[in-house]
Amino acid sequence: MSAAEREGRIAAGLDRFEDQLYDWIGHGLAYLSRRPQELESAAAALVDAQAGGLASQLRRLSEDPRDGDGWPARLLERLSSLHLALRAYRVQESIEPSLRAELRRMVGWHATRASLASEARETDRYFVLGRALHDDEPIRSQRIWLCGRRSGRYALLLEFAYAGRAFEWKMTPGTLRELELVYYPAAVPLRAAVFESEAATGRRRAAPRFRAADLSAVCGCVDELREAAALFAAALARNPWIECIPLRLQNVVAVVVDERPLLCDRFGACVAVDERCRGIWELVALGGGGAVDCFGEWRGDAFWPLSLCVDGRFVSLSDGG
Repeated sequence: MSAAEREGRIAAGLDRFEDQLYDWIGHGLAYLSRRPQELESAAAALVDAQAGGLASQLRRLSEDPRDGDGWPARLLERLSSLHLALRAYRVQESIEPSLRAELRRMVGWHATRASLASEARETDRYFVLGRALHDDEPIRSQRIWLCGRRSGRYALLLEFAYAGRAFEWKMTPGTLRELELVYYPAAVPLRAAVFESEAATGRRRAAPRFRAADLSAVCGCVDELREAAALFAAALARNPWIECIPLRLQNVVAVVVDERPLLCDRFGACVAVDERCRGIWELVALGGGGAVDCFGEWRGDAFWPLSLCVDGRFVSLSDGG
């Protein structure tokens, strides 16, 4: 299939999906809570239309817990984001190039390694700060978060594995890796590809572990949740489809209120822990009611913790593999 043929197929699929969006809104949000299979059906249709990126977002939405008061608001927010994406895709030529590149990846186009070869490369020793796994049979994904020791710059390695295959990159949180990275063109550059590693150059050796204290001078912390929210808002202004940004929260306390886990700063502001996080109870136990430094993904209305520093130790949480 040529690129032009695929563009036509995607355009037709987005037209059908837009009609379906209007039908869902017309029926009311409660309609989808009773018929989650409609989200799965729409996702399958988007896959057929070669818009697999949007299909993945719909599938994640169908897996979102539908109990509690927050689900209708999350549903409306996600559907609004998808509607903005399909509208933007129709006028993509008028969009700034770096944001257009992100939009196309979101829809389902993938940048090839060859297309990244001309981009600037960054060689550094990277702290492996966290690893999150997601199982969406038959596809699994892993997100590995890095921070450059010299640059202090965050990088995300996003990888997919099909039908039980192993992931290419095996990086243990708490270790240092010497890598040459290339960032994908983006309005908010976070995702990167590995162009060279110690293993590839024949210098394979056991990855050294770092101390919690090593992070403080390089990967800065945010000690006010208000500041974290402002950083996410700034990223959202540059890319309206960004899902999360990496952050280290300093001196936060993990508490449970009405069976709902929260992270609170020293000013009394709190953020919910993402409901899908498996490591929250480890965080509560390890923190013991005291303040910890926590790394993870700030997702606007929730935080997904992946690792923490407590009593001078770096600890990877359950989602960190």
